[in-house]
Amino acid sequence: MIPSRLKSFLLDNYLIKIVSLIFAVALWLYVNSSGGVEMDLTVPLELRNMPTSLVVVGDTMDNVDVRVKGRERLLRAMTTSRIRAVLDLSNGRAGSNVYLLDPTAITVPPQVQITRISPRRIPIRLELRAAQNPEGR
Repeated sequence: MIPSRLKSFLLDNYLIKIVSLIFAVALWLYVNSSGGVEMDLTVPLELRNMPTSLVVVGDTMDNVDVRVKGRERLLRAMTTSRIRAVLDLSNGRAGSNVYLLDPTAITVPPQVQITRISPRRIPIRLELRAAQNPEGR
């Protein structure tokens, strides 16, 4: 036996309550499904694991352009200090080298996808380090 106040609370204007519930669920689904916002970022390029016998010669890129996709709230909170492009030079050899920058070389939060990297090919010229003269000449 439901008290009359509770019964009237649940059953009065039931059509408006059902429409409101459907509208709220539809709005919730729309907000949670729209995670496809894209944003362009300029990301610093770090050179790591360079052999000690080699040195970078000439101009190198300092930044790469990256397009990321994810939830708008997450992308707005993301700063370029949290995202980095790391180029592994461990297999570098003396002379001209071209490295392919793939999405695994860029650190982003797990909920963010990388959709484009520009440029993908990074040219770097490496030369043998000059021998150090112990006498300073």
